[in-house]
Amino acid sequence: MRVTLAGPGAGKTTELIRQIKEAILELNFNRELAVISYTNASADDIKIRLSKEIDIPQNVFVGTIHSFMMRYYLKPYGGELGYKTANITIVDKLDDTGIDWVDAWVKKKVSDPQSRKQRAKSIIQGIRKRTLNAAAKKGVYTYDSIMKYSSDLSQKAYITKLVSNKIQFLFIDEYQDISKYGHEIVKRIHNQNKTEISVVGDPDQSIYH
Repeated sequence: MRVTLAGPGAGKTTELIRQIKEAILELNFNRELAVISYTNASADDIKIRLSKEIDIPQNVFVGTIHSFMMRYYLKPYGGELGYKTANITIVDKLDDTGIDWVDAWVKKKVSDPQSRKQRAKSIIQGIRKRTLNAAAKKGVYTYDSIMKYSSDLSQKAYITKLVSNKIQFLFIDEYQDISKYGHEIVKRIHNQNKTEISVVGDPDQSIYH
């Protein structure tokens, strides 16, 4: 795995573009090169800058990490988990309306304040998990559920093998912003030893600080 770390204004994107151009020269016609970034704006910037220098081949994907997960994990394999993968809708979060009963119910059942807090948290997490699962079966996903379900799929060895066999080169911009699930997925692809992975980032700019 190639890692490029640098601060703002140090030319990280320029270096990323250079690496992508070199990799395209070695790209097999029956495999793909994927470039993923944290935001649509960053992905669009990479596309624009890359297209000014070369004609981007059909087997090159540039997009956000969520669109990457939809393309390589959820759309081809999400049906195995019972999720709808066509005509999907992506939302920031699902409505929590209807769970305000939890605190009052737990207050009646649990006397210790600390235990009460933990019990309420556990119940709410369970409700949200079931709600997200039901929504995915109808083709509605949140950004977090896209990452979670893609991670679940990546734990199936044959799926990770198929994804890795398909992707010859994987470039990840702004790697400091990747989620826990995203990092786990990248590690599983890396462990297949079929995909050359390059990551670019600035650890001082992490949104998770």
